[in-house]
Amino acid sequence: MTSFEGVIVASVAAKTLGNYLEGQVHPKLNSDIAFVDRNGTIIYTQNQTFIGKNFFENDFQSYLKSILKDKSTEFNNIISNALNSETGLSEFNFENTSTTIAYDGVAGLKFNKSGQSSNNIGTIFITIPHTLAGDVAALIDNQQITNFFIIAVIAIIASVVAIMLLRWNNTLVKRVAQRTAQLKETVDKLRKANEDLQLHDKMQKEFINVAAHELRTPSQAITGNLELIEMTSLPSLFDGPGIENQSTFDDEFMDLARDKNRLHEFKSGLVSAYRNSQRLEKLVNNILDVSRIESQKLELHREYFNLNEKIKNVIRDIHSINTLNSLPNSTQKNIIIDFIPSEDSITVFADKIRMFEVLTNLIANAIKFSGEKPITISAKKVQKNTIDNKYQSAKVDKVNTSDVSENDGQIMIAVVSIRDRGTGIDPEILPRLFTKFTTKSNQGTGLGLYISKSIIEAHGGQIWAHNNYDGEKGATFSFSLPMDK
Repeated sequence: MTSFEGVIVASVAAKTLGNYLEGQVHPKLNSDIAFVDRNGTIIYTQNQTFIGKNFFENDFQSYLKSILKDKSTEFNNIISNALNSETGLSEFNFENTSTTIAYDGVAGLKFNKSGQSSNNIGTIFITIPHTLAGDVAALIDNQQITNFFIIAVIAIIASVVAIMLLRWNNTLVKRVAQRTAQLKETVDKLRKANEDLQLHDKMQKEFINVAAHELRTPSQAITGNLELIEMTSLPSLFDGPGIENQSTFDDEFMDLARDKNRLHEFKSGLVSAYRNSQRLEKLVNNILDVSRIESQKLELHREYFNLNEKIKNVIRDIHSINTLNSLPNSTQKNIIIDFIPSEDSITVFADKIRMFEVLTNLIANAIKFSGEKPITISAKKVQKNTIDNKYQSAKVDKVNTSDVSENDGQIMIAVVSIRDRGTGIDPEILPRLFTKFTTKSNQGTGLGLYISKSIIEAHGGQIWAHNNYDGEKGATFSFSLPMDK
């Protein structure tokens, strides 16, 4: 057992300690030195009013917050970490100024039963603003390294700079790669835009050629029929106004009425002129519709109506003489159109006129390729989730609707299918069937299906087509419509 024999006490003035520490730093280096014991008491600082105060107490913290504001917490964290570390380096940024804070623990000797050991009694801080970074080389040339502490600080600073350079290099590599990817993406977009422009130019030329041909055919037929009527039936038809001309025209018309053969030829010419005028009007309307679609100005005037009744009206109009004569193949007058409506009425919210246009286009298309074989039209209500979202299920015409109910919480849609038994869809044009100018026929502009698709999609529905299954020839065109707003 040991006995207490006394205590050896040594002291040094804080000012003396500070003068010694400041003497170890090069005079040209604009730096601050401070010494804080392990409890946070400020032993020395160049602002001597704070000597003896505790760094973490309210007196000093209030001062710190007044000058550092919202950066005081970051500064406190740096000091706390430094008091608990042997040595280190931290960067502190405040008001566009960056400062390096270097710190190192000061070890004292402690004696115990097993002998002496070291224990930190405090930490020395050196703060160096970066405003003198440009003079570092000159300071290094003039600086005489006086102790191991300064060497350690320089080594730490060098390590930090090396790490920063490596990070900057990695950042630069990433930015170069990013810019390269963006440039490649821009080049790809420009290439795609150029291809689109070339395709648009090609399609525009094709459209001009097709439209010119399609416009010329009915206009020449109208002109030819009227000229033939003038030559063979009414020579004074296009003479100017006047009593004498009117009298001559009356005489010619009376002679024409008495001659049944000439009267029949006169009627055929008028019917042909009327049929071609309707064809010309439809072509002009198609061109206007394409223009509205591409400029996103297609207007819909929606209302609730019975889809079954609308289909019956379209079929009735197609069977009429005038509508049949307006179709491309006017000889197919006895085509059978079998309509299979749903048991319940189907009320849709759509544009009546536009739906008449879609149904007429699809039925006329089926008549053109049916080879005078019967056409079947069906309309039914199905649940939206029973239809595949991408091109709808091609077998939707086989969906069993006997268990479908509008009260089971599912969204209901109307599906119309037009089935012919003709030659079917050419596999070459099937992928682009609903695009502009797509046709294998010698007649038509290839705009009907494109316009129909645009109208259906503007209603929130979809349109699709497929060749018939089970070895049956022909094709089926289908579209869906919402049954509510």
